[in-house]
Amino acid sequence: MSNPGRDVDLRLSTTPKALADMWLGDVPFASAVSAGAIRRESPRTLQRAFPGWLQLSVFATARRT
Repeated sequence: MSNPGRDVDLRLSTTPKALADMWLGDVPFASAVSAGAIRRESPRTLQRAFPGWLQLSVFATARRT
């Protein structure tokens, strides 16, 4: 990967575990943000739009034992 030379519009700070928990549907995005597990740096409009860009894993609805 290479830097395309553009400014960063949205920056997320998180851990792999917090991101996986959210992607698998175990923790809602808003809860992760409220808990400080995911931090966003961007204009408010992008912060509000970002959750709509995410898709849960196809395994998020799978029953786990």
